[in-house]
Amino acid sequence: MSPISGLSQSDAAVTLAIDVADLNLILNEATIVSFVFSDVVFDFSVGDVTLYSSNGSVAGVLSGLTSTGPTTYQATFTPSLNFEGTAQLYVPPGAYTQGGLDPGAEAYSTIISIDTKIPTATIYVNATNIGYRETVNLVVTFSEKVAGFDWSDLVGPVGSISNATLSPDGKVYAASYYPGDGQDFSAIPAHLSLPAGSYTDMMGNSGAAAASNDFNIDTIDENTSVSISDTSLIKGESMQVTVGFAVPVLTFDPGDVLWPSAYGAMSSWTLTYEDSGPLAGLIRGATAMFTPNDNVAIDKIHIMARGANSVNFSIDTQAP
Repeated sequence: MSPISGLSQSDAAVTLAIDVADLNLILNEATIVSFVFSDVVFDFSVGDVTLYSSNGSVAGVLSGLTSTGPTTYQATFTPSLNFEGTAQLYVPPGAYTQGGLDPGAEAYSTIISIDTKIPTATIYVNATNIGYRETVNLVVTFSEKVAGFDWSDLVGPVGSISNATLSPDGKVYAASYYPGDGQDFSAIPAHLSLPAGSYTDMMGNSGAAAASNDFNIDTIDENTSVSISDTSLIKGESMQVTVGFAVPVLTFDPGDVLWPSAYGAMSSWTLTYEDSGPLAGLIRGATAMFTPNDNVAIDKIHIMARGANSVNFSIDTQAP
């Protein structure tokens, strides 16, 4: 019967205590094991030590047994890779002797908890094509409960994550996902990835890298265009920005227009309307004035609205 289930001590002239320095081991860890006898013994070797495990597989290796004093020995215990469970060291009665005559007593260590399994993740994007303002489901499933994961750990066209949930067992993270306006991965598919080491299991083992399925992205609104009246701004100049709609729209949100706000300011927007036909009264376009800040020198920037980009323009408002 395994000592993990409980073994009785036998009566003997010499006794042994087994001390394990670290009772909680993870990947890339090892621990010192000390064997302390009540008297000088003979015939003790690493082969006298039996290693029991809770699941029957090999829990690790004991190596480097050396004498550190008349009645003490030390060795190193290194857990096996991909082992999750408990282990216990056991020395049976008679494995060593006192003066080559009296057999020694049996002994067993405290139970050692081991987890050297690397946690893994799978990332699934529930789409093959994502269009303008189209939100899809995103699921990250871990092999076990983890610590340290955050949606911001994902690499790729992450865009926005909303409506995030976590399963009761702490292993499945789900959310609504949108790559963001102005993304075009229609020719070369995109994917999301999770770097190695960006999360750990609850014991502290570093997590493996993961990548999602491939998917195409085209989040440019083909109904929208952005034009500018100037491509080279200097001090004292402004330019007109026009957002046009091939098919008139019901509403216009200034928040849909993105510009390099660190380099300039946008005025209020003036709307133009369809003046005839069945779409009369709907919004045909919007205009505003962009004025650069002083002391700016930047090249190849643009203005984006609903995923559509203007041509690039430059700013140079630095004093000569």
